Amino acid sequence: MSTTLKDCRILLSKELGDYWASTTTATATPTTTELTDAALKAKADDWITDEAYDLIITTGSNEHEECKILKLDNDSGLLTVFAHTATIDAGVDYEIHRLLTASEKRLALIHAAKAAFPHIFKQIRDENKTAEDWLRNGGQEEWAKTTYADYWRVSDCTAAENITAPYYYRGATSAQLSGSSGYYYQSNSEVPELMELAGKSVTFKCKGYASAT
Repeated sequence: MSTTLKDCRILLSKELGDYWASTTTATATPTTTELTDAALKAKADDWITDEAYDLIITTGSNEHEECKILKLDNDSGLLTVFAHTATIDAGVDYEIHRLLTASEKRLALIHAAKAAFPHIFKQIRDENKTAEDWLRNGGQEEWAKTTYADYWRVSDCTAAENITAPYYYRGATSAQLSGSSGYYYQSNSEVPELMELAGKSVTFKCKGYASAT
């Protein structure tokens, strides 16, 4: 099942009994405050609540616009709304939200996702397949010192901040190492979270450029 915000908003609307999606059947010429759909003839005029809003889906000048609905004339399937940016043509996909606006539902889903994520993630996490950036400052973008990047250390070599293109991958900096041998590393002293990897098989990858000398 798709978990995009749009799909979740539709599911939430259906659970609330507040889902209507259709397509306009005529152009509301010449006004920007009307929307015409023959399917609305089946609705009673008072089906539109005091807090009903439309949401334009079809790409164009009105895409993603939400306007308060003022009234429905079910004789002609005509909705009167606050003005959209442009005239609403025939063939435009739209939604009607009568209890909560589409934006309010979207924000509710975002807040719910933030609140629920730690509990959901705790239950489904499979550490054999988890991919994360366990190394702090992996992009080499933070340099409080000139001798190595933050959270990194050197042994038998030297490190310096490089800002010369194209020798960086993320952001605008990288670490330039000099020496015939040595190490540029992080340990659990710099990143205590690395202790969580004890007993596990882990593969770290990096991008590097070797000079001719």
